Amino acid sequence: MNSEMIQIDGSSGGGQLIRTALSLSAATGKPFTIKSIRSQHLAAVKAIQQICDADVMGATMGSAELSFAPKKIKGGAYECDIGTAGSSTLLLQTIIPAAIHAETATTVTLLGGTDTKWCPPSLHMQRVFLPLLRKTGVEVEMNIEKYGFYPRGGGKITAGIHPLSAPKPLDLQQRGRVQQKEVIAYASLDLQSKNVAERMLSSFLNEMKEDSWETHKQYIITTSPGCFLHAHINYEHYPLGDDALGEKGKSSEEVGKECAQKIQKLMKGEGLDEYAADQLMIYMALAGRGSIMTTKITDHIRTNAEVIERFVNVKFSFSKNRITCGPVV
Repeated sequence: MNSEMIQIDGSSGGGQLIRTALSLSAATGKPFTIKSIRSQHLAAVKAIQQICDADVMGATMGSAELSFAPKKIKGGAYECDIGTAGSSTLLLQTIIPAAIHAETATTVTLLGGTDTKWCPPSLHMQRVFLPLLRKTGVEVEMNIEKYGFYPRGGGKITAGIHPLSAPKPLDLQQRGRVQQKEVIAYASLDLQSKNVAERMLSSFLNEMKEDSWETHKQYIITTSPGCFLHAHINYEHYPLGDDALGEKGKSSEEVGKECAQKIQKLMKGEGLDEYAADQLMIYMALAGRGSIMTTKITDHIRTNAEVIERFVNVKFSFSKNRITCGPVV
């Protein structure tokens, strides 16, 4: 393959490392090789392979090394069945930076989990991250057609991604004034007799000790029973949000309290939540520059910056809680 192939060690950095590499390899046309790939990341490899007709070696269960050489990105309609409760939101995050470089719109249908542990929750993606992404000029319409929980998944997300020659630079600093507060409870229909959605909301509001929140609840048909609470605040300049997921042995009241405490912590800080900031870094690099404030600079953010710099000729710098991206001088 290409003699300029980028070599990446996948033993540290987790799934974000491979997802960032896949997104930027397709977007920039630069091939890469990664060692220590895990089997759960193969869905992302296969999805991006379809979109850019990549030559791939090692995309099999148990493979110790993956080589990925992209070709031209193609718009159109794609479907990916992740299986069980694999995260469809993580896969969508991987697809978007590549798909915006297609000449025509891209429509993706993702089957799997929509709200699972350690993965971006569906409503955070829809209500917080995509509005932030819109500030770069990237337009994505996301529909959650069916929610999917651990262990069987069964969720369905569709998304339409519009072409864009290059994202606009971000400059997200102060949040500005609060314009709206909203908290949303979703629970499987099986849990309605236990008033799970109502109890999560009540616990959230009791912990927040304020009544300025718009509340919404819905019971839904799901393959595996589950529930979650999502809260977001629309500030003057950008949204902020967090979530709590129901689990076996965790009461509805604990879910509500957990979500409230996460939101209280975010409100006391400055800037974007750390997860949204992490995901926006790819678009800052593709724009060539940008600056954002975040509540916390994590090791995850620093590792992500290192991988992005391998594919795009930019340099990230960190000062207190500010992430700055600019061209390499």
